[in-house]
Amino acid sequence: MECDGDGRDLRFILKISKQCPNCKIAIQRISGCNHIVCGICKHQFCWSCLGDWNQHGDATGGFYECNVFETRLVVEQDKEEPSSLGDRLSHFYDRYENHEQCRLFAVEKKKQIEVLLEDDLKELRARRLRIIRDALAQLNECRRILKFSYVSLYFMEEGSRKKLFEHLQEMLEKNTDYLQELCEDIDTVNCDRVRTYTRLNQKLSIKLLEDVKAKEQG
Repeated sequence: MECDGDGRDLRFILKISKQCPNCKIAIQRISGCNHIVCGICKHQFCWSCLGDWNQHGDATGGFYECNVFETRLVVEQDKEEPSSLGDRLSHFYDRYENHEQCRLFAVEKKKQIEVLLEDDLKELRARRLRIIRDALAQLNECRRILKFSYVSLYFMEEGSRKKLFEHLQEMLEKNTDYLQELCEDIDTVNCDRVRTYTRLNQKLSIKLLEDVKAKEQG
């Protein structure tokens, strides 16, 4: 049905997928985290910036430095020009949309957990499901905050306060993505780790919101 009509098939593919940077195959994301492994060539990359996942480790300066938009110089006909307004808007909008998609993954997963909790379950499994359900509720809130953080960042002036905001945003993105990855497999989930990162993400969310409020008052 999505492919009916001229051009709708291409728009649909572009809407739900991205190309693997290595083998160029179109990939549809089926979970909410940014760590993608191509099913064809096994290349690991970041869904948000399409960069090599090896460049998103602590050794390279932080998991989500791709949240920062850097004014790039475009070399054309022996002239250097700053990156266009369209590039900047695309950077922030892509990340806004990415967090909304991740949020919807968390919402849908939470619904599945709640259906399972309606059945008669052994206490151990029910406890595990409740922990995951609470984590997914927090993920929903984190993704909502993160997507709108890119709206705030788009209008923010350069300076030390913006750099602090980007740092807080990076920390929340990193830990939110990790928590979402922890919740993917219900049967093998590490409950203690999920609870720890649920609490951590709650604290980071509050801190980011407080920073936004402080900037508004300042």
